[in-house]
Amino acid sequence: TAKANVQLENTAKLAEAQQARLVEQYDRQAEKLRQVRDNDLNSVSERQKANDELLVVLNKQEKAMLSQAAAQIASAQANFNKNKSIENQVELTNALANREGVLAQIEGLRSEQDSNKNALIKEQLDLVKSRSEAETDNAINQKLFEAERLKDEEKRLQAEKEAIEFQRQ
Repeated sequence: TAKANVQLENTAKLAEAQQARLVEQYDRQAEKLRQVRDNDLNSVSERQKANDELLVVLNKQEKAMLSQAAAQIASAQANFNKNKSIENQVELTNALANREGVLAQIEGLRSEQDSNKNALIKEQLDLVKSRSEAETDNAINQKLFEAERLKDEEKRLQAEKEAIEFQRQ
């Protein structure tokens, strides 16, 4: 039992160090994707792809960090089961709090990712709307230009009327 407890303690210490390392590794990957997503010079589809990939990274980060947190909890629980001292109870509570902290951190990052997903969808819709409005304005101007070029007054007035009706619609 003592040997198993020492092994659990060592695993927990390594898990804590590994968790800190994982945070930094995944933060770096996520930040690179955020840079692509937030760069206005990239197309909306490129930015959406980076934002979708960010969600994948966050899911991997959560899984890895929760695994490390579980190792810390297992060690703290074993220590507490062995000796129900206040120190071991605090160690277990801290390990549980660490797990909750991981969940909260990842949930916050997911919220940011989701918010940006919605912003990119709105941006894409605005671009489609702007393009449609520009095409409509161009068509109206073309009809008015063609109407102005007509020599026959009656045909010109009829063409202008049609252009105005098109514009109204």
